[in-house]
Amino acid sequence: MRSCWPGRVAQVERYLNRSCDDQLRQLLCWCAITAMRTDAQFQAFAQRLAARSKPHKVIIVAVMRKLRHIVYGVWKNQTDYDPAKVLGSLA
Repeated sequence: MRSCWPGRVAQVERYLNRSCDDQLRQLLCWCAITAMRTDAQFQAFAQRLAARSKPHKVIIVAVMRKLRHIVYGVWKNQTDYDPAKVLGSLA
C-alpha cells in the first residue's frame, strides 16, 4: 500500500496473498511442508495449531509466515541461524 500523503512512509506488503510473487509463495509453501515433516520444532508448532482445529492450509500458511520471518531476520542481522533464539519456546 502506498500513502498518498507527502512525507509519509509507504507501508510494505505484509501478507502472503495472491499479490505477492507466485514463485516466492510456492517456494515458501514447499519449504513449510518440508519443515513440518522433518523439523521437530515445526512439527510441534503444526500440532499445536491442529489441536486448535485449524485447517491444514492455515497451518501451512502459519509455518510459511514463520519461515519468512526467520529468513528476513537472519538476512537483516547478518547472523547465523540459531533455532533456540529464533523459535523461542518451540526449541
